[in-house]
Amino acid sequence: MTQCRPAGRHEPRVIPGRHDDRPGYHDPDCPGCQPCTEPHCTVCGDTHVEGACAECVATTRDGITQIAHLVGEPLHDEATARGVNSEAMTLIGPVPDPEAWHHVAASALAGRVVPPDCEATDLDDVRTWLDQTAASNLHPLWVLGTWDMLWRDTLEHDQPDPDEPATVQASAEYLLRHLTEMARSPLLDFGPFAHAVRDCRAHLERVVRDGEQTERGAPCLTCKKPVERTVDKQGVVTYWCDRCKESLSENRYRNTVKAEHIKKADRLCADDLAVRIDVPASTIRNWTNDKPVVRGGVRTVLPPLFRSCGMDARKRKLYRVADALAVRDAGGDRRASGTVDSDGAA
Repeated sequence: MTQCRPAGRHEPRVIPGRHDDRPGYHDPDCPGCQPCTEPHCTVCGDTHVEGACAECVATTRDGITQIAHLVGEPLHDEATARGVNSEAMTLIGPVPDPEAWHHVAASALAGRVVPPDCEATDLDDVRTWLDQTAASNLHPLWVLGTWDMLWRDTLEHDQPDPDEPATVQASAEYLLRHLTEMARSPLLDFGPFAHAVRDCRAHLERVVRDGEQTERGAPCLTCKKPVERTVDKQGVVTYWCDRCKESLSENRYRNTVKAEHIKKADRLCADDLAVRIDVPASTIRNWTNDKPVVRGGVRTVLPPLFRSCGMDARKRKLYRVADALAVRDAGGDRRASGTVDSDGAA
């Protein structure tokens, strides 16, 4: 399948190397790349697929699961610590009834209600106001509850019992149960739903971690996703891998950081360089030492294949990775080719 690429925020994706008669996007002398006619993921817009791609579906599934988790003990603990006027308490509290809100929306569109900051006679302003109002409400029950109702209506499923209070857990279970089906369904655009889940999760995580210092750490050795290094208000440091759903010990995190350093650094000590290029450290040290040889009965000393380029904080000699790779790829130490070493070995 031909690989397409983005051509601009408001332009269709294009196929490089294929051109038509349309004006070019970037080069005025180029007739323009041909638009890609393949279907693209409704969430990321990159993958050629009908509906949503598997990666976006997995991310959305994880987002719903995290929302259901965060509204439990983490959000209640934050509300207890921050007090009744905190954002955490607001997210625990009640939310507008989606059905009643849609009645208000219908009245606004019909001109019976005047929304704030817009003209009742201007339907475009009314629709914009309604869209912004709905999108700006990141309360987890609002987000999951409204999509729960919409999916039930689309799939012609029975709505929840009106006498039973709606809960985040119940809506999350329903959405997860039908997630794969709706990701491929032509009846509803999956993209806005995935973006709403993403924004709601991000907002919950910001609220729960209010007062903490969070930074991205080295990639997890298992899933390769950067772990989160968090320092709470008491100064306790934790390392958390969101994909693996596990906390890393201090020692394991140090090993993770070391592995990432060995993978990307351009200068390493002999022991780390041995891991990087898969050559014993003793061999690397021999490459960096003088080599005595006998040529025609005359003893001479050959210079190192490469030299140290400095020292690290632990006073260990550092060597350029590129130098070591060049020697390894050339077949190793060939300084004594056709000669006899000082100890008589060929």
